[in-house]
Formats: sequence, C-alpha cells, structure tokens
Amino acid sequence: MSSLAQVLVKFLGAQRYELDWEGKELKEERVLTLSVKVDNLTKVNIHIFFKDKPSISEEEKHFIEFIRKYVERVSERIISYTIYKTLLDSYSFSAFLIDAEPPNIRRIIYVSPTLKNLLGWDISDVSRDWWIENVHPEDRKRVLESLEALKRGSCIKLTYRFRKKNGNYVWLYMVAKVLEKTDSLYRVAGYVFDVTHTKELEKDLELHKRMFKAVLEHLPAGLLILKGGKIIFANDYIEQLSEYKRQEILGKDLINYLPKHYRNFAKRFLRECNPEPQEFQVYIYTKEGKRKFIKVKLFCLNLDQERISVALVTEITQEIIFRKKLTYFLLYDQLTRIPNRLYFQYLLKKLISSPDTKIAFIGVVSIENLNAVNFLYGFKAGNELIKEIARSLRSKIRNGIYGRLSGRLFAFALKNTSSEELKRTLSEIFNFKLKEVEPDVRVGVSRYPEDGNCPEDLIRKAEFALMFARSEGIKISFYKRDYESKLKEEIKIKELLEESINRKSFRVVYQPIVSLKGQKVVGAETLVRWYHEELGEVSPNFFIPIAEKYGLVSKVNYIVMEKAFKELSKFVKGREFFLSVNVNAEQFYSEELIQKLEEYSKEFNFPLNRVILELTERTLMEKSEKAVEILNELKSLGVKIAIDDFGTGYSSMHYLVEFNVDEIKIDKSFIDKMIDNVNAWQVVRNIIELSHNLGALSLAEGVEKEEQVRELKKLLCDEAQGYYFSPPLPFKKLIEFVEKGKQNLIK
Repeated sequence: MSSLAQVLVKFLGAQRYELDWEGKELKEERVLTLSVKVDNLTKVNIHIFFKDKPSISEEEKHFIEFIRKYVERVSERIISYTIYKTLLDSYSFSAFLIDAEPPNIRRIIYVSPTLKNLLGWDISDVSRDWWIENVHPEDRKRVLESLEALKRGSCIKLTYRFRKKNGNYVWLYMVAKVLEKTDSLYRVAGYVFDVTHTKELEKDLELHKRMFKAVLEHLPAGLLILKGGKIIFANDYIEQLSEYKRQEILGKDLINYLPKHYRNFAKRFLRECNPEPQEFQVYIYTKEGKRKFIKVKLFCLNLDQERISVALVTEITQEIIFRKKLTYFLLYDQLTRIPNRLYFQYLLKKLISSPDTKIAFIGVVSIENLNAVNFLYGFKAGNELIKEIARSLRSKIRNGIYGRLSGRLFAFALKNTSSEELKRTLSEIFNFKLKEVEPDVRVGVSRYPEDGNCPEDLIRKAEFALMFARSEGIKISFYKRDYESKLKEEIKIKELLEESINRKSFRVVYQPIVSLKGQKVVGAETLVRWYHEELGEVSPNFFIPIAEKYGLVSKVNYIVMEKAFKELSKFVKGREFFLSVNVNAEQFYSEELIQKLEEYSKEFNFPLNRVILELTERTLMEKSEKAVEILNELKSLGVKIAIDDFGTGYSSMHYLVEFNVDEIKIDKSFIDKMIDNVNAWQVVRNIIELSHNLGALSLAEGVEKEEQVRELKKLLCDEAQGYYFSPPLPFKKLIEFVEKGKQNLIK
C-alpha cells in the first residue's frame, strides 16, 4: 500500500472504512480512488486527481481530514435514504415527495416506481398542472377544497378518480401532509393507494344493499327481524297487515302481538334459537281490532354470537275463509244445511267406531211424492218440503246423526236404541203437514253390527231395504240377508248383458204412435228386447235398471239406434213418419251422441229430420245450461226433442222454454188414473195445455182403454201410444200395422 493510502487509512479510521489505492494512468494524470464502505449495503467512492505521483504534504493531510469528516456526515444520510427508499419502493402503495404550489407541481423529489406502473405516466410527462388536469372533473372541486386544508397545515385524506395515461380512470386514496413551507412553495409528502377494486366492491355492495332493501320492502310477504325477541326490522307488508306504523312496533316484543295461547311457544322458540324453521298458523288483531289469520315461518340465525330471529309472515285470512266455505260446500247440502252423503259417511264411521256404540240403526229415507209436489205446487213448495224434513231430522234426532244423500234421499243413524224407539222417532220426524202437502216417505233400514261395520256397506244395504219397501208398498223395511243373493244375481245379469252387448244380440221392437186427430200412425218408439240362451226372454223392467246401474244403457241404446236406422231407412223416405229413440243422461252429455247420429245417418242414409230423441226431465235438468247447448246442436241437424215421462221430474218453466222441445210425453202413471182421479185428470190437462203453450205436441203414453182415448181427444191431446192401439211390434209387423193404419184406428 502506498504512503498516501496509508495516510488515508490512518485518518479515515481503518476500523470503519476500507480504502483502496488504485493508481491509473490517464495520460498525464494520476487518479487516487478513495472507496469508503459504509456498511454491507452502501459503498462510497471518492476520486482524487493528481498530475504527478502523489506525495502527501501537510496541506494534503488537512484536505483528507476534511474529506473524512464530510463522508462521516453524509454517510448517515445515505444510510437512511437507502433504507427508506428500499422500503418505499417495495410497498404496495405509492409514496411521493414533491415541491408544489398547490395544485401545481414544481419539482418531483421522489415517487415510487409503483405509481408509474399504476398510472402509466413517466416523470418526463409531468407538467405543472398535470396532476389537477387529470383529476376527474366531477371530483376536481372537492379535491381543490381539500388542498386548501393542506396548505393550512392539515393532513388530508381524500378519495378521487384520476385519469391514467391510456385514458381510463382509477380510484385513488391519497394521504398528504406539508413538511416545509418557503414562501408559496410547499414540500409535500404522502402516499397513494389504488382503491378501484374497493370502490367497485362498494358500488356493488351499495347496489346489492338497495336491491336487498327493495326486495325486503316489496316482498309479497311480511318480514320481521328480531333481536332478543324485539322487532328491529319490519317491511311494508307488516305495516299494511297490522295497521301499525313501523315506528310503533320497532323495539317492541313480538309476543305482545300474538294470541296468549301461542306466547309460550314463541318464547321457547326464541330462547332456544332453533335453526330449523318452525311453521304455524295463528290469528292476530290489527290496530283497528280486525282479526286476521296469518301463516308464520320462524327461524333463527347465530351471527357473531348474536341471536337473530327471522319471521316470514303471510296473511291467509281469505284462504281460511275460502277453505271454510269450500269445506262447508263439500260437506254440507246447500239447500238444507245438513251433512251431505260424503260427510254423513264420515260421521257414520265415527259413530260406529265409538266404544259406547253397541248397536245402531242406519236408515235411508225417500220422499216419494217430491216430484208430484214440484209439479203441482212448484219447486219452491218442493224445496220447502225438503227443508222441513231436514229441520225435523235436526230437532228430533238427538242420539245420532243425519244427512241428505241426494235429491229426495235422506239418511240417519240412531245408536243404542230399539226398533220400537226407532219407529216412534220416525213417526215424530215425518208427522207434519206443510200447507196442503204431507210427506209420503219410504224408509229402508240396516243394522250395525248385524249387517256390517262399513259405512258405505251399511248405507247400501239400507238402500236395498228401501227398494224393497217401495216394491212392496210399505212404509219401512229392514234389510235381510237374502238381498245379497239378489245382488249376486244382479252381477250375473250384468256379465250376461256385457256378453250380449259385444255380440249385439238385442232385438228392436216398435210401438206405433197414433195421431188422435188424424187417426193414423205417425211414428214409432224403439224399444229393446233381450233373449238369452240361459235366461230366455228377459223383461226390460228387469234388465234395464241393472244396465243403468252399471253404465251399460248407452251401449244398449246405440245398438237399438243402429238397428232401427238400418231397418227403417227405406221405409221412412217420402213418409211423414218419425222414429223415437230413447237416450239416457250419459249418452246425452257425451260427444259420442252426435258422432253416432251422423255416422248411422250416413251409413244407412237415414234422414235425421225423422228422428225424435226422448229425454227425461232429470237428464235435461242435470246440467241445464250444457243441455241447452247440446239441444241447439241437435236441432241444427234436424233432430227433434221429446221430454219423456213428463210430470215425474222437476223441470222448471224457465228451462222448458229454453229447451224448446218438440213434444211432451205424459207419463203412464197419470193416464192410468185420469178417469177415476180428478187430480190425475187435472195433471193431464195441465200438461196438454202447457205443451200447446210451448208450441210442442202432447203425447199420452200407456193408453189402454177407450175411455182414456175419448177423454184425451176432449182435452185436445195430439198423439198417443199404448196397447189400446198396438203392443210393440217387430219391423215387419210394424209395416203391416202402418198399412192397416190407413183405416180407422180409433173405435
């Protein structure tokens, strides 16, 4: 080491500095490089230039001492600057140190590299007004106001939008403070965060918050949020439901608004804070005292060790009212307000299942004269009769149940009573007179447990007993076991009927219809006959009710219609001859009827304007409005309509006009009695007059005596049929009879 280097080491202090002497030829100059290693991170090089080979003089020694002291002072600052710069450069925020005349920048002393990465601007891009010009116009006024506070010495914190070099804006959070001030120049230090993502999150959060609030406020259900059982939130629905203003219920206990018998349940639930939702229905009273039914779904949440309860509330007042009305409609007869068949069966099941029911009588009651009352006195009188019987059942039956099964059928059940007490009770029930009307009833009775323990079976057996009472002409009949054999026989007949339907093995006969005025045959009614190899000739009175019971009549009727169209298609052409065909309710309300009529008419070339469909009053009144539509469609095809067995049903005058029928047939039961019974004669006369008033023909059924014919002619009845003229005839015999009809048919 040279003498100069040794001197430098001595003066600079070998314990802190490492000095390297390096002689370098620079033409005529020599260079002395003084390397000062401050620490492991910082090294300072001092270069001293000499023209000649250095030799240390006293003056030079003083100079080197000056250098040593200067390095010592500067080195501490260098260390601090290096540390701070390293730290600032590594942070995610961007630091800056500037001299400024706010809002203009005079000199950038330091800025973090991250700021350039964030904004895209170089220091060379920065002009005096660069910063304020790139602040978003909407934020500029607010930023300038903050700078005034900065100049007054405040540490400012503000968030604003700043334009990047590419033209896009970022959100910045800036903290700044003045360190020194000289005249109008401020030395400002601070840092900047990029908070764009945070702002977007805040924006999304605010949007979701508004959306969530809007949803909660406009939910189609009430929402209550509870803390410690007290209401801390209620939406608009709750206000409308309870009629309380929100501020009136906030902070109040929910249980105060619940019925007393629900309060313990609510307290327990809120105390336990069960996360499993609990649903219940309850009623509340509004502020105005109205009772409303609500459905509540209650559940709890544990949030930050706080128990929050949420209640979803829906008003179901109208639903409850509708449900009660529907239940009443489904379970009660609307005219009499007593249980209907469905509810009676349920009550009967409860009655016979009760441990204290030892025996019970189950009765089915039929008002036999209801149709006559309807016809003679009107339906209002008939309805009053029905309601009076219901009132009587309600007042007289104390140890049992009662109900209305159908139009004229009622039912009752008496438990733990004797047959004598039963008869006495029935006598009391039906011992009344309504104006001029007395009830004519028949009763069929089954017994529990003797006849069974199934409600439907006991009612069915009582109905069997009722059928027997009717056939025997007695007031009351008790079920007997031999009725079961009749049922088995009935099932066998049903199976044989189905076989015959599949083979179309029914015969058609025709009963002539005679004009009483013209004294000639004007048509014929089709009637069915059934001969079976095993049974022989079976009476229609026997098999038709069975066919009706098991829904086979429609199929039989279509077989009759098809065969009649085929046999008479040629005969009716060019003649004033009508074919009457019976149609039941199932056929009438089925779309198949019109399809079959058109199909058979086309197949056999049979004119539909020669067809009369015979319908009962009950069929037409079953669905009266629908019936009018079907009748209009049939009439558009040319088909004529006759009401069969008129006077035994319950047609209203209004619908008779709407039905626009072509013919009214007077039931045989009235014709049989008209000679000896003034009331029956009056009924016949009324029906004939009614027919004419409606523009329809009148036809008497079951005419068997000459006196009946003479009386019918006097009453101006239009047509008649019956054994007086001819029994039902096969096709060939009918043709012969029609030819004979050219002569005088009426004696």
